[in-house]
Amino acid sequence: MNKIALNILGKYQDTLIDKNGNVKKHEIKNNQVQLTALKLIASLLKNQANTLGIQYIALGSGDTTWDLLPNNKPNPMPNSDIKLTTEVFRKSIPTSDIVFVDPTAAFGQGAISQTPTTRLRITTQIEANEANTTLREFALFGGNATGVQDSGFMLNWVAHPLIEKTDDVVLNRMIELDFVLVNN
Repeated sequence: MNKIALNILGKYQDTLIDKNGNVKKHEIKNNQVQLTALKLIASLLKNQANTLGIQYIALGSGDTTWDLLPNNKPNPMPNSDIKLTTEVFRKSIPTSDIVFVDPTAAFGQGAISQTPTTRLRITTQIEANEANTTLREFALFGGNATGVQDSGFMLNWVAHPLIEKTDDVVLNRMIELDFVLVNN
């Protein structure tokens, strides 16, 4: 009997734009899907009361010791964590910033689809006047998430190299989540 497994693959890319219009695009990197993402999927399939999909992005200052580690992140990164190490900012993501895209295209290249596909693209912009602090981590939150720190189901977690966010910089972040069935 063939077993089929659901894999959720996440990637992200940051683009920093300074006040002079200079653009610094970071490389595309993987992000880690958390176990609570599976609880959220199950809750959505059940039509659990007061449960919604992706609602917020949270940014964190992480841990200063990560700056000394390979790839600037703990190894391993526990996928059972339910909140950021040190959340410092949270912003709602309007549903218009979450779209279905062609899952066969390269990251960031898939055409937007008006009908559901197996890839979601989430885009968010952290404005010049937002989250002006040290940043080392981020996550998406859904379920019963609110604007309150650490609320909701943490879907993914990224620990990234240090970003010193100032009011001279806008941070654009693109995240894609692929839902893939794999025969085992």
